Amino acid sequence: MLPNLNSQVARRRVFAPAVAIAIYASAIWAVAAASGYGWRTPQEMFEAIDPNLLGRGIYDALYDLSGAGSGLVRHAALYLPIGIFLGLSFGFGVRSAWLAVLMCLDVSVVEQALRWVRHGQTPGPMLLLLSVAGGLLGWRLGAVVPRASRPRTRAARIWLIVALTAVHMLAAGLAGLAAGAYVLGTLAMTPSQVGLFLQSHAGGRGELTGGAMDAVASSLQALDRMHVRNDIQLPAGIGADVKRHTERPGGPVRLVGSAEALRLAIQQANPGDIVELLPGRYLLERPIAVDRPGSAAAPIVLRAPALGSVVIESATAEALKVYAPFWIFENLEMRGICKDDTDCDHAFHVVAGARSAVFRNLLLADFNAHFKVNAEGGAVPDAGLIQHVTLIDTRPRQTPVPVTPIDVDAASGWRFSDNFIADFAKAGGDRISYGGYAKAAGSHNLFERNVVLCEWHLKALGGQTIGLSLGGGGSGQAIRRDRGRSGYEQTESIIRNNLIVACSDAGIYINRAPSSTVVHNTLLDTAGIYVRFPESSAVIGGNIVDGLMRANDGAVMVTTGNQASGIWTLYSGQHPLRDLFADPVSLDLRWQTPPPADIAADGATDLCGTVRVPGTLSRPGAFYDFAACSAGQ
Repeated sequence: MLPNLNSQVARRRVFAPAVAIAIYASAIWAVAAASGYGWRTPQEMFEAIDPNLLGRGIYDALYDLSGAGSGLVRHAALYLPIGIFLGLSFGFGVRSAWLAVLMCLDVSVVEQALRWVRHGQTPGPMLLLLSVAGGLLGWRLGAVVPRASRPRTRAARIWLIVALTAVHMLAAGLAGLAAGAYVLGTLAMTPSQVGLFLQSHAGGRGELTGGAMDAVASSLQALDRMHVRNDIQLPAGIGADVKRHTERPGGPVRLVGSAEALRLAIQQANPGDIVELLPGRYLLERPIAVDRPGSAAAPIVLRAPALGSVVIESATAEALKVYAPFWIFENLEMRGICKDDTDCDHAFHVVAGARSAVFRNLLLADFNAHFKVNAEGGAVPDAGLIQHVTLIDTRPRQTPVPVTPIDVDAASGWRFSDNFIADFAKAGGDRISYGGYAKAAGSHNLFERNVVLCEWHLKALGGQTIGLSLGGGGSGQAIRRDRGRSGYEQTESIIRNNLIVACSDAGIYINRAPSSTVVHNTLLDTAGIYVRFPESSAVIGGNIVDGLMRANDGAVMVTTGNQASGIWTLYSGQHPLRDLFADPVSLDLRWQTPPPADIAADGATDLCGTVRVPGTLSRPGAFYDFAACSAGQ
């Protein structure tokens, strides 16, 4: 029975639940208003109406709303306290039940209106029904309380309502934490990945909500990220070096001293010729086609006398487009100088029949994909080598096109070894960049003994940087070697003995790549190793992973002899695998606490040049002893 409001006592009896409900409803409305992406215009509000929502089945409508983030149970639970408040204040008769229905409808109508005028939210009539259901459930739960134990005085009812509100908010918070923990445990996302997600969704959410999301993201990043110092010492034999390949090979020599002379010499080169640039700077304003074939016995060489003696500045989309087989390029320094980053796409574009191309001791800077390798005209340039090369950018690339220093589509049998790949942040488009990948249904490609430093001088600033990948971000069927018949991106390829550091996302990513091998890599300050999709299968062995190892979406991952972090260890800010090394922030990776040597050696040469002799035992990671990496320096 509802009170007669003509009396002062009755008005006081109504006052407490009315205030409690008003405060609680305001909290619901504030959350609804703050969690959108900005205000819709009247035209956008009209377009947000779904005319089919009432015509579809209830199940489909509820499923859609849940998929949009409503959370059916969560939404109904928001309205539980209103029914409880009213029942405890006015009794549990039919009239108070109708009052709960009307009150929940009133609050929910305002909430739906706020959803309607905010971007990123989905209003719907089904949510009104859920609100009423939640209120009635709360009213019914309150009725379960024995009558003798119900509060008899106004003060007792007020305290009970306050207590119920606090308990409900606490339970909602704990439920949110539990749900978050479940999601993190299921998805296996590192703190830096969650921070990236929050940063990417903070824009346009208003100063309060966006600021809170940015603050949480910064805290998660601080838990996880390691800031590598500028003055690092690379391992001996990694990247380009002025002391390497200074002796001219035998063969007829064509000396050139200008860009046009270089173009003419390349057009006239014969098998066995040496095209050597005189020291100086060369400006390329249009691509040079390398289409004169060498031979296996007598390749054509394009070189500088020593690294740094020649600088080729490219103001064109691709400096050298290589069509012909059996070319060697060495000792060249090449820099993209385009005002628009999209205009400086490739230093080398290797296509068609340019098989067995060799690139060594090169320094390439400020391109989107320094090396691009792909099929053209029905032919695929297989069996290439990229070795002792430094690939780097001096600023984040403002472009929507792929940013990947080694970008290989469809080609097979390539080897990428002893290279230094760093600072390949992408500031435009999807803001996702890779250090290197092989994809589009190629096979038998090998990444070994590379140092990949995703974010060194340059920070991705909310973008995703990924170290090495078999499969990359995927490819269209038209560019795949098998035209998509297999559904694979890469087959029987290997990533081994690499050092991968400071990536905001995965250090190694396997995407639709069956029979992959990922062994003896050291990953520091990355999200770890990620194997994805049912087409993928990978043997993951002997790696040190300062991050997580995970297989999602039906992928198969066979692991042995790895050392990896636990998810809750990362969220506590602990990184015990970094403590294995003397000073990881300066890449001084001499052992501080060496792991046991209990993995059967595979016969490969590690990052520091030590051969893992079959029949002996080796340690996990990219090197047996990092002290060997400084030998001869």
